[in-house]
Amino acid sequence: MLAMFDFAYQLAIDLALNYGTTAAARYASTGAVKGTVGTNGNNATNNAAISTFIANSTGGFLKSSLISVTATSYGSPSSYAAGSGGSSGSNGSSGSVVVYTITYTQPFLTGLPTFMARIFHSSALGSGITHQATVVVQNEPY
Repeated sequence: MLAMFDFAYQLAIDLALNYGTTAAARYASTGAVKGTVGTNGNNATNNAAISTFIANSTGGFLKSSLISVTATSYGSPSSYAAGSGGSSGSNGSSGSVVVYTITYTQPFLTGLPTFMARIFHSSALGSGITHQATVVVQNEPY
């Protein structure tokens, strides 16, 4: 019963992360998160804003401190399709194609999976599940 409860909670976390990621990607593609130095100049500020936006869009269900944002920008759709010219760690500029990968590690609620891992001397489960969502957007002209 505890395992089912933990599984259902992890599933809810995954659904919230996917919802928050799509909402944040739409927000980021408008250029609204560009920092004071500009989109290419302040990516740490942009990614922090995206993490906060994801947490807020899920009603606080996800904690922004557990959200990790990775962005890779491409100058055009053709360079993205070719898989070349990507700028890792960049939120791009106007018209850029940006791949956002959002990672969220949620600890287990019940402790049962961690307890079972200790009994069987397995580190496969660790202390939580890492959820990941990826979205590709093209920045609007701004």
